[in-house]
Amino acid sequence: MMEGDISQLVALLREEERACDEGFVADVDWLIELDAAFATRRRSAIRRWAVDAGSAVAIAAIGYVIADNAQPGALALPAMVSTPLLIAALVPAFWIVTKAQSLAA
Repeated sequence: MMEGDISQLVALLREEERACDEGFVADVDWLIELDAAFATRRRSAIRRWAVDAGSAVAIAAIGYVIADNAQPGALALPAMVSTPLLIAALVPAFWIVTKAQSLAA
């Protein structure tokens, strides 16, 4: 550090304490409360999404078991397409689309 920097630092440290700006303090408090509210909403949205995803996976698993145990001619699709896997993939997709539409409304 240079001699001039030290003298400036000493001048800053000796400066009298200023009164706080109440408006600024109120704005910062409001922003902190707003951030906390957004964090709470974000956590609840993630929790809701996890429950919805778990429900969709459970329904897909049930669809997979039903389609896997169905009679061979009941769900006639080409041999290249696995009917149980197709059902297990489509159920969560439809579930998410339905939930997204209900949340948007």
